[in-house]
Amino acid sequence: MNKNGSGEGKLKEIAEHFGVNKATVSKALNGATDVSKLLREQICAYAESIGYVSKRASRKKGVIGILWCKEEKSDSAYYKATESFRKAAAEANYLTETFRLEQGADLNAFCEQHRLVGALLPNMKTRSLLYTQLKASRFPMVLLDSDEDFENPLVSSVKSNDLRAVSQAVNYLVENGHRLIAFLGGSRDSLVAAERYAGYILGLARNGITYRYDLTYFGDFSRGSGEEAAEYFTRYNKYFTAIICASDSMAVGFQRQMARSEGRRAPEDYSIIGFDDLKSDERGAAELSTIRQDFEQIGAEAFRALKVTLESGAGQQLTVSCRQVMRGTTAPHIR
Repeated sequence: MNKNGSGEGKLKEIAEHFGVNKATVSKALNGATDVSKLLREQICAYAESIGYVSKRASRKKGVIGILWCKEEKSDSAYYKATESFRKAAAEANYLTETFRLEQGADLNAFCEQHRLVGALLPNMKTRSLLYTQLKASRFPMVLLDSDEDFENPLVSSVKSNDLRAVSQAVNYLVENGHRLIAFLGGSRDSLVAAERYAGYILGLARNGITYRYDLTYFGDFSRGSGEEAAEYFTRYNKYFTAIICASDSMAVGFQRQMARSEGRRAPEDYSIIGFDDLKSDERGAAELSTIRQDFEQIGAEAFRALKVTLESGAGQQLTVSCRQVMRGTTAPHIR
């Protein structure tokens, strides 16, 4: 019998409820991969509802939630970081469970209901109603891509140094003879997009280049918004020799549309740099010059920050460096 007073009888009840044997239930409760993900989640949820705690769970330090905002897009970059986070948590003897939160959810009540000791918030946007609750969180939380000071010692954050990375990309282009450098930005309500945009402006300023608002375009990090940006530059005859994009997807979309509408291709007619280095299967992504984020390190650092907060109540604000990866879409500008 486990610490909640439930034992073989509870295990049998769960098995009968799902029409499986007790061995399958035991495997599901212990995270075995030869039980389907859906069935594992259903069994674990039912076991929790009847107050059953597996032997594995009872040996763990606690359960950490990975809380995705249901109404936001789930970025593949964040998925990479959460897998690294999950691995680090397991090595430190914590269980992790994944949830999708409705905008109207109460964070404190949710953590209490699911008996979480803390949580990772991978894709929470600044406009989210959930975001506003972080100042009053009673549970340790860690965010990705945020460095806002919530004045709450239980809230930590881990982010890439986006500003410095884009500023350095501007330096690289200037060193290769480019002065007319455009910028394709992401969602205006995103801290990530704001920092990458700020890095672009800073890079121009440091190189004595006057900022031109007409050489910027704001989308939503998607390939479609990259195509729309290309249409804008074409329609209004905006000339540039290089462009920095806030995501690889935008860069790929931009290149495709420029080739279709103008016959302009990189690097023959202009240089282009993306951001993320997600190794997308999209045609053209493999050759794209880009700024690489270390998502594995971001995930590992996110767990380290949360662990420190769990142990000491002291939130952490950590930054991870990016790296330039110049491939086949950049070249010196010959005047």
